[in-house]
Amino acid sequence: MAEKADWKGVGDSLKALGDKLGMHATDGGDRVKAATTEAGSAVTDQVKAGGKAAVDKFDETTRDPEVGAAFKDVTNKFLDAVKVQLTGGDTPADEPAQAPKSVEPPHEPSA
Repeated sequence: MAEKADWKGVGDSLKALGDKLGMHATDGGDRVKAATTEAGSAVTDQVKAGGKAAVDKFDETTRDPEVGAAFKDVTNKFLDAVKVQLTGGDTPADEPAQAPKSVEPPHEPSA
């Protein structure tokens, strides 16, 4: 019997990832505002402080294990759904079903 692709599961996973990224974005916006306020009245200082705060928050977001896990979940569910959609979920009897390889988020090289 053919399986149905779990596109709803893909959407739910994307929403969960979006929620996690949204929380980081809100926090990032707050940090940029705080950094530019603390920088004083010089526009160049405000731009530098805001840019640094934004880059720091982006770096923190990419290293968040929850974001990495959510991204991995989205990727795996998407690949599973595509596989089922393309194959109808049937696998030959002599071949065991294999899960798609997960995609790992990039890691920073060791220094």
